[in-house]
Amino acid sequence: MNQPLRRFALAALFAAAASVALTCVVADASANDTSAPRLLVDEPLPETLARGLVVLRYRAEHLQFHPLFKPAPVDAATPIGHLHVTVDDSPWHWADASGEPLVIQGLTAGPHKILVELANAKHQVIDSKTVEVVIPPVKTAHH
Repeated sequence: MNQPLRRFALAALFAAAASVALTCVVADASANDTSAPRLLVDEPLPETLARGLVVLRYRAEHLQFHPLFKPAPVDAATPIGHLHVTVDDSPWHWADASGEPLVIQGLTAGPHKILVELANAKHQVIDSKTVEVVIPPVKTAHH
């Protein structure tokens, strides 16, 4: 191989290696990005569960809840989003952007699974948490 062609091949090889290394560093940095939106869901309140009422408090880090269900402006300083809530693997869910606790009532006695998904304005799920609850049997009064 002649000298100029050899230098070009080595330069191309080093450039490719540097590009791969840079891509790996960027990908690793985004995986450890502490400013990525994150969903936190508290355990249900036991005093309301005893009455058959599920109350879930939640919050998001690095995301603001907003009832805007279309793409956000690119210059938004803080990402905006909302929740998707699914009960017992139902084929449907509802969206919530209130930032207030989720209140779910009317569930039958027994175990239930509540999927809470943090979604951006394009409805793309960013993070999710599953909460399992057990609704106690209704106590009937005897006369």
